[in-house]
Amino acid sequence: MNESDIFARPEWYIFAMNNFIAISLPLHAVAFYCVLFKTHSHAKKYSKKLLYFMIWAFITEIYMTKLMTPVLLIPTEAITSYGILRSFNFQLREVTFTAAMLIVMTGNSIVLVFYYRFIIMLPERNWVKV
Repeated sequence: MNESDIFARPEWYIFAMNNFIAISLPLHAVAFYCVLFKTHSHAKKYSKKLLYFMIWAFITEIYMTKLMTPVLLIPTEAITSYGILRSFNFQLREVTFTAAMLIVMTGNSIVLVFYYRFIIMLPERNWVKV
């Protein structure tokens, strides 16, 4: 009979999560450069909101890929962490709470970007514009 340990350490997943930053870091750097230095003057207000989103997305990505590296244990509906914070003996409760707050802040910045885009597209004399 072929038996396998369903709770074995997922080496390939951890390797991919830890090395994904090598791909995303240059992309984030180019995006930061474009938003900061190549934005037209008429879009400066919108670029601040976009920069707010990019900062939160970058922090969340670093946290989720390098610091936390969450691993789902599917049969038991549990989660564990294999990131750098595990080696410093942080409690999983604190690590998960911080990840949840980063995801909420990234979601908040996405809503802000879409809301501001919606406000810009409205006519000048609209009751929604305050």
